[in-house]
Amino acid sequence: MMILVLLLTSCSGPGDAIDPQTIAQTEAAMTLAPQGTVQPPALLTPIATLDSAGELRLWLSWDTHDLQALDRVIQLFMGEYPNVTLRITYVHEDELYSALRDVPPGEGPTVLLGPSQLGPRLWEAGRIQDIGDLISTDLHTNILPVAWTQAVYDGQTVGMPLALEGVLLYRNRDLVLTPAADVNELVSTSISLANQGLGIGSALDFGFNYSVSQLQACGGSIYTADDFMGFGGSTGRCWLQLVKRLSEAGRVTLNTDDDLTLFAAGESAWLIDVAENAPALIGAIGEDNLAIDNWPIYEVTQESMGGFVWTENAYIPTGITPTETATAWSFISFMLTPQVQLILAEPSGAWHIPVLDDLELESGLQIQVAESLLQGIPLPMKSTLGQCIVGLENAVRLVAQQGADPILGLYVVVADLESVFPSTTPTPEG
Repeated sequence: MMILVLLLTSCSGPGDAIDPQTIAQTEAAMTLAPQGTVQPPALLTPIATLDSAGELRLWLSWDTHDLQALDRVIQLFMGEYPNVTLRITYVHEDELYSALRDVPPGEGPTVLLGPSQLGPRLWEAGRIQDIGDLISTDLHTNILPVAWTQAVYDGQTVGMPLALEGVLLYRNRDLVLTPAADVNELVSTSISLANQGLGIGSALDFGFNYSVSQLQACGGSIYTADDFMGFGGSTGRCWLQLVKRLSEAGRVTLNTDDDLTLFAAGESAWLIDVAENAPALIGAIGEDNLAIDNWPIYEVTQESMGGFVWTENAYIPTGITPTETATAWSFISFMLTPQVQLILAEPSGAWHIPVLDDLELESGLQIQVAESLLQGIPLPMKSTLGQCIVGLENAVRLVAQQGADPILGLYVVVADLESVFPSTTPTPEG
């Protein structure tokens, strides 16, 4: 019954925007009560307590596999809190910010599930609470440090991390048996495969999530510790020279699925892509052929490449009642019990990567994914991050797709982002 209601509320499909003005009409309300005698596992004990009945209004953008796992979690939750009224609304991920921003305070969700990138913008818009006082010392200690980097903004705990997400370096073992030690080996091996007629080499996407994190190999970043520009001067030139070298590996794409399609078809040796696509890649080329590699060294600097890591967070909006806040925290803390984290991590289900430390995962590949994400580069928790994306991608597009000199790309990105980093922007030579 739960899944049916969830699917009905999401009938617009992931590609359709939902007008925030019509959210109230798209909700499906229901009260869940245990069927017969639903007994949660003995070890599944809630972290929070709830003294009275409350309403849980949950907004999310999860897909079918996620919803099936969530159904099991909610049935267990309702076994602990049978008087809670549950209301679930599907909102496309791209619409989560505007939907919460535009709904009158107190009339929207009591829990919003969404990526950590939402946190800074929602906080500055005054639409989410600081939940730091709700978090026990034990819970804080049990959550991985890298996950906390995606929950704190401006000194406030603006969200609660539920799952690790991020960018990985995949390899098709059927084409290349061993990882590349450095960038030259990755590129030269890819070129050799193409010359032998064994696919196209490596199709690499140079969109923001996949290319900008490679600033790490040049000792750079988007923001410095003082929020200045971290990619000017020799650092930026080094980064775009690395981008240019990587573009020689085969097919260059920018924010398309071409790289994913070619890798899944066995035509591409390496793939830089998000962790959530691992289950689909297992189905395409087989788990025995799919490897998660350590990032190679950039031989020019002797530093390694890397991938951004972020989290799926739970947010508690402002404007809701104390009882609704208590109900919301009961659900969020329940989602962070070890048993629930493992339900959401099941390889045949949602395939989420847990944020709790010391959990034993079933899948060997999933363990590789988790280990890689733990070494990832935290995505900057900055409200201005979205304003940086176009400028950085313009520079990468010039260099990787159009063959421009890296210094030209650097001039372009510095000029584009002067308004984001006012009075602190270094010249390309600086």
